[in-house]
Amino acid sequence: MANIEVIPVSKDDTVQALIEKIRETSAAQVVLFSDTRLPLLRNEINLRLLKFYSEEEGKILTLVIKDRVVKKIARSLGMRIDDSLRQRERPTPAPAPAPGYTPLSAGMKSVDPLQQQEGSTPAPAPAPGHTPLSTGMRSDDPLQQRERLAPTAPAPGYASFPPGFDGPVRGAASAEDSEPPRPSYSSSPGGKLAIALLVTFFTLLAGLWFLLTPRLTLIVHPVVKEWTFSIRGEIGVGFTERDLLNNQLPLRVLERRGEAVYSRSTTGKRGVGFLPARGPVVFINSSPNPVLVPKGVVVATETGQRYATTGNLMVPGKTTRYEVGVATGEEYGRAEVEVEALEKGTGGNVDAKTIIRIEGPLAKTLQVINLQRFTSGEDRWIAVVDEKDFLRAREEAERQMKFQVEEDLREMKEKDDYILLQDLVFTEIERVDADPPVGGEGEVLNLKLIYRLRGGTLSTSSLYKWLRRYLQQTIPPGFVQHGEGITIRDLQVHGRDLRHSELYVHSTVKIRGQINRRRLFQAIAGKTLEEAQFELTGFPEISQVHFRNTSRVQKVPTRSFQIRFLVPMEK
Repeated sequence: MANIEVIPVSKDDTVQALIEKIRETSAAQVVLFSDTRLPLLRNEINLRLLKFYSEEEGKILTLVIKDRVVKKIARSLGMRIDDSLRQRERPTPAPAPAPGYTPLSAGMKSVDPLQQQEGSTPAPAPAPGHTPLSTGMRSDDPLQQRERLAPTAPAPGYASFPPGFDGPVRGAASAEDSEPPRPSYSSSPGGKLAIALLVTFFTLLAGLWFLLTPRLTLIVHPVVKEWTFSIRGEIGVGFTERDLLNNQLPLRVLERRGEAVYSRSTTGKRGVGFLPARGPVVFINSSPNPVLVPKGVVVATETGQRYATTGNLMVPGKTTRYEVGVATGEEYGRAEVEVEALEKGTGGNVDAKTIIRIEGPLAKTLQVINLQRFTSGEDRWIAVVDEKDFLRAREEAERQMKFQVEEDLREMKEKDDYILLQDLVFTEIERVDADPPVGGEGEVLNLKLIYRLRGGTLSTSSLYKWLRRYLQQTIPPGFVQHGEGITIRDLQVHGRDLRHSELYVHSTVKIRGQINRRRLFQAIAGKTLEEAQFELTGFPEISQVHFRNTSRVQKVPTRSFQIRFLVPMEK
C-alpha cells in the first residue's frame, strides 16, 4: 500500500480540494473513498475534472463508493471503480491445534497457570451480550469501544473473497450490475476500524502536508508569432499522391472549348463585267470556194481576249478581175459579221485590227480582222472581302476571345478543391472560318474563331498535405504550430510545361512556444523569484511569466509537485 493514497470524501469537500489532494500526493494510485451519497460526485463535470487532473499528474484514480448514481456516471466516463476494496482484509483463519491438544468437553473448565500461581480465583463468566475487555484495554476508550462493539458481519453488499483473490479486476461487473449477495459474517471484527484508522491517518497527513508545504504557481505565456517558410517541388500530369514524399505533386488539366464571332463591313472593291463588248469583224476567204462560218465561231486577239460570232455567215470565194478580156488581178471573198466578247466588262474593249485569230479548222481557209474599235463593254463595281478586312476581323475576334477566356478562368477559380495556376494556362486557336472568304463578293464579313483553353490545377488537399509535412521539418525547436491554418503568400511556376514544371511556394503559419514543464522546473529550482524570472525570460518560447502565491515563498521549491505551471494557450 505504499503507492496507494486513500482520500476519504465527505459532504463538506469541494472539487477544488479533492484536486489539490490528488496533485499533492506522491502515490501512483489515488483512491476516493465514500460510503454515503455525495451530491458533489453526482455532477458529471466534477468527475471529468477529477479524471483530467489525475491523468495530467500521471496517477491512477479509483473510486470506492456506494452511490449507484455516481458509479453509473463514472462508468460512462471510463473511470475505474472498485466495489470491494474493503473486503481485501480477509479474516485470518484459525490456527490448527497443536499436537497433543485436547479440546474441552462440555462442562469442563480451563485453568490459567498464571492464575494458579497467583492463587487468584477464576473470573466470573461474562453476562450475555457483554464482550469482556482484554488485558490493557480501557472501558472509557471510544476507539476500543468501537472495536469491541463493531459487528462481525461485513457491510451489506460485500462478500468474503476466496483464498488467492488479489483484489478486483478492472472491467468486472460491479455490485449494482449483479444480484446483491447474501450477508455473510466476517471473523475479523476490527476490519472496519483498521480501514477507518488508515483513512484518517492519510487524511491528516495530506492536510498537514497541504497546510505546511509552500506552493508556487507560475503563469507562463508562450510566444505566438508568424513563421515564414519556402518550399520547392515538382508538378506534372504524370505524378500521383504517392509522389508527395518525393516533393512531387500531381497536376490536373482542365479543358474548355469556345468560339468568338465577329462581323464587319467589307471595304474592298472590284469591277466585274456588266455588259460584253460587241463589234463587227471581217472574214476573208482566199480560196475559190465559198466557206460557211456558223454561229459561235470563236475569234481572239493576240492577248487572248475571245469573241464569238452572233450569227451564220457565208464567205464567198475569190474572183479574177478582167479588163478588155485580159486578167488584171484577183479579189478575195469577204463577209462581215458581229461578234460578242465571251467575258463581260471593259476587258472586251479592244482597238482596231487586234482581232486576227480564228480558233478551229476555219483558220486554214479564212482570215479575220476587226476594222473598228470595240467600246461597248461595261463594268460594275461591287464590294468584296479584302485581306485587310480579314486581318482586322480576326484581331477583334481574338480580343473577344481573351474576355471569354478570363470568364472561363474565373469560373475555374471558383472551385474550392483546386487552385488554378496562371502560369500553366494555354489558349490555342483551332480554326478560323470567314464567310465570304478573302476576295469573295459580299458587303459583310462574318468571322468565327474556335479556340481551346487548357489550365493546370493543383488539388488543395494535396498541396496543404505537402505543406504540413514540410512544415514540421522547418519549425524551430521548442515551437509547435498554433492553429491549423496555413497562408500561401506566393506561388510561382517555372517551366510552363504541363508534363513537368518546378513549383515554388512561400507560406506563413502561426507558431507558439511549446512549454516543457520539466525543463522549466530544472532551470529555476532552488533559485530566488528574481533569478527565476530572469532565467525564464531567456527562453525563446516564453513571452511573459507571472508568479502567484508568492507571499510565503522566498525561493522556488525544489520539488516539482510543489510548483504549478499554468499555460493559458494550451488546450
